[in-house]
This record gives sequence, C-alpha cells and structure tokens, in this order.
Amino acid sequence: MKAVDALITYLENDETVLAYKRIEKKVLETAAYKALYQTVLDKQKAMVQAREKNASNLDALKQHYEAALSELEKIPIVHHYLLLQSEVNTKLQMITDLIETALNKPFDNR
Repeated sequence: MKAVDALITYLENDETVLAYKRIEKKVLETAAYKALYQTVLDKQKAMVQAREKNASNLDALKQHYEAALSELEKIPIVHHYLLLQSEVNTKLQMITDLIETALNKPFDNR
C-alpha cells in the first residue's frame, strides 16, 4: 500500500496534473467552451463507432471531427487544456505500463 499511497501523492502534487485541473475547471465552467468540447467528443464517438462498423461515411465523419477539433484548438485556453490532457494521459499510461510490468514480472521468471 505504501507504493500506492506514494503514487497517489505524486499525482496529487504533479504540476502538470495541478495545471490540468485548474484549466479544466475554467474550460468546463465556460458554457461556450464546454459546448464546443462536447461537440468534439460527440463527433469523435461517432467516428469511432463508424470505424468499428466499417461504415462508408467514416471519411466524412473524420473530416467533421477534425474541423470541429481545429475550431476548438483556436481557443488558447482550450488548446492548452487539450495539451495538458494529453500529457496527463501519457503519464497515466506510463504508470499503468510500469504497474503491469511489475505485476507480470514474477510470472516471466517461470
């Protein structure tokens, strides 16, 4: 449990995570930004579903998603938010990979 507590403390005090939380609050409290962000998420979801179904309109959905994302990224605070979101996701993925490697290590020695 000490390792888990240390990991939680690390994430709670990480500058990237703290900055992300501050900016996320501002972005999601602004109705216009929140609505645009939700539109991008909806378009992304539609695109993923179309890809899974091999839908013929995938290219059109992808273009709509990319156009909406481009508009969203023109807003400086939202652009910064998305960059921080990506950084936080990368850190979480690295932590997940490290944990999986550590958990699988005893089985690799057999």
